[in-house]
Amino acid sequence: MIRIILFLIFLFSCVSNVQAKVYNMKEMMKAVVRIQSIGNYGSGTIFSESKTAYKIITNAHVVGESSLVSIDLFENGKHFKRVNGKVLWKQLDSNRSIDLAIVSISKEDLGEYTPNIIGLAPSDTVIEKGSPVYSMGFPHARWPMGWWGEILESEDTLYFSPTPFAGQSGSAIFANIGEGDDVCTKIVGIIGWKTWEDKILSSGKLGGYGIAMHISVLYDLMGAGSDETNRPNVKARTKTGEMGSWYWRNPHGIDISQKVWVH
Repeated sequence: MIRIILFLIFLFSCVSNVQAKVYNMKEMMKAVVRIQSIGNYGSGTIFSESKTAYKIITNAHVVGESSLVSIDLFENGKHFKRVNGKVLWKQLDSNRSIDLAIVSISKEDLGEYTPNIIGLAPSDTVIEKGSPVYSMGFPHARWPMGWWGEILESEDTLYFSPTPFAGQSGSAIFANIGEGDDVCTKIVGIIGWKTWEDKILSSGKLGGYGIAMHISVLYDLMGAGSDETNRPNVKARTKTGEMGSWYWRNPHGIDISQKVWVH
């Protein structure tokens, strides 16, 4: 029953009044937030709203064991306001490479301020190799920074460059999807991990890339069956660790020594 209620909330929020438009970096900044839980920092994105609250998508390891987190909003590069956020749902399963959470903030706490909302792409969205993508987060838990990159490989998992910094856990991967007048900026993935190599390659560039969950993973989780391993109240671990074998492959053939969460 809990899963059904959560899915209905999720489904309703996804069809809320989200503007269909192409966002620039300044506009993206009004949709991204910095999240602080007990001992953890990370990033998140406002992706939907209800009559009384905004919903934020992030990583489960960012919210950790906390049921309440601090949410910082920024505008024009400056800190605007800090409010409390309530963790509605989270699931972390390193064996299946799942690390997602949904947090809500009250509209009443924001007063007259209206953040931007960047909605989720349809679950069947395909992001081709070489496609440009964008993101914005809070490297080292400081100020919002945006970047442009590209998809290296795309399946249920998005491999992308550049490699994200610590603090960008939970950041959304944005892409402009659609055609003609229907093109709009949507969330196509959520950053969870990065890889790196200690050596400099023959090209003179450092190895490594970012890894994100395709947004279809969230749709699948919220609408999946009620099997024991898929419960929405699975507790998230606060410590990082090695990824499961599901991610032990490398689209560039680089000898990657480690993979870690972008904690």
